[in-house]
Amino acid sequence: MLKNKKFIIIFIVLLGLFVRVYKLYDIPHGINVDEAGMFVDANMLVKFGVDRYNNAFPVYLPNFGGGQSIMYAYLTALLIRIFSSSFLLIRVVSVIFGLIVIIFSYLISKEFVSDKQSIMVMAMVAFCPYFIQASRIGLDCNLLLGMFMISFYLFIKAIKSENKLFYFLSGICFGLCFYTYAVAYLFIPIFLFLSIAYLLKNNKINIKSVVIFSITFILTILPIVFFLLVNYGIIPEFRFLFFNINKIPRFRSNEVNLFYVFINFPVILDLLSFDTIEYNALPLFGTIYYVFIPFFIYGFMLYTRKIYISIKNKEFDLENLVYFALLGCLSALMFVFAPNINKANAIFFPIIYFTVYGIFKIKKRFIKVIPIVLMINFVFFSIYYFNFYDDFDKVFFDDELYLIIHDNYELLKDKKILIYSSNIEDYIYEQLGKIQYIDSKDQIININSSNELDLAAICFTDELNYLEYKKYFSHEILYKNYHILYN
Repeated sequence: MLKNKKFIIIFIVLLGLFVRVYKLYDIPHGINVDEAGMFVDANMLVKFGVDRYNNAFPVYLPNFGGGQSIMYAYLTALLIRIFSSSFLLIRVVSVIFGLIVIIFSYLISKEFVSDKQSIMVMAMVAFCPYFIQASRIGLDCNLLLGMFMISFYLFIKAIKSENKLFYFLSGICFGLCFYTYAVAYLFIPIFLFLSIAYLLKNNKINIKSVVIFSITFILTILPIVFFLLVNYGIIPEFRFLFFNINKIPRFRSNEVNLFYVFINFPVILDLLSFDTIEYNALPLFGTIYYVFIPFFIYGFMLYTRKIYISIKNKEFDLENLVYFALLGCLSALMFVFAPNINKANAIFFPIIYFTVYGIFKIKKRFIKVIPIVLMINFVFFSIYYFNFYDDFDKVFFDDELYLIIHDNYELLKDKKILIYSSNIEDYIYEQLGKIQYIDSKDQIININSSNELDLAAICFTDELNYLEYKKYFSHEILYKNYHILYN
């Protein structure tokens, strides 16, 4: 029996929450264009019930043309309705789901293993780099893991209790996963197929329960099914209940292909280390700290052997569903174009689970050292992330804008500044109120930079106006995608 269990759980939750909210506005630095787009759409939904392209209550956002899942926008809109508009709310949604992942990692693990092992899973989720970083940025994909874990927990409770209400609720929640991120379109069906087939084979679920679950699941995903049919050109755009089923300009149907499996195997290494995106994982620490990678490999191999033996001997083990979750997400990623860490977010709970499984299969005397190793790594990560990383290696989302200001501060301070950007996505910063567009030459006289030279001190223009207004400025700097005019 674990002493002071409640105190340990509360400590983990509170410390995990603290590292998710501390300097939340400032780190990661800058505003990602997808965060900006989501925030603009959320505000539009609150004020007018439409996205920024005037689609009434869409089931999928066009964003910059390639699309964006809708749940994040609706949750942000709810917070805006309650607290009034603030950009910080776009990241608060991620914090809330980061907290859900911490809590449900314990609740799910407790269904299979001891309190000590469950708390270790919870601590790893609370303090490993990936989970912290994913909870601090407002991207739609980051909701998939939290929504899946709620669904998974309800599904486990349904199986154990044979309560039809739990099947009903889990069917809805698994359906809601489809509104968090598009990878769910592959991952959830694969996971459910493996799990239900396994349960039916072992007589752990009856047909009536499967029917209840399936009906609620299908009804919940129906708007997304209609959306896919519209965007594949099978049916025309239409209104379903109060939702708008609309085409998006660049439907990314080519991002799912069977042939990607031959080039996607290296992604497995990225999931345990880092990819090309620093807000996903820092090369210095990886996703789960490098010291724990051998434990995951060991735990995964041991459990693969265990599940093979149990299936061969026709022995039922509900814990196998965690293995199906890892297998389902990994299988889905194999068919997705350019899979990376944030696309793979649903896989990180199973990774942690089997890491801890591997840890608890070693000598008991050594297990006592693991929490100390975890906290040492966590302390060094926190010091770097909140201090040195912020000072020297900032991730600039609207990076070129900030770099223009930083690199040319002495030259541009107290000058009239006009910038033209060839980056099509930069318009969102104007809609966010971070920059000011001008639409007549008379406004040029009102352009004034401040001593701080923040984005609000800069005026932007489009290509046609740039060519027209260029004659009013005596100097120009060409910087990557930008033309900076100043006097």
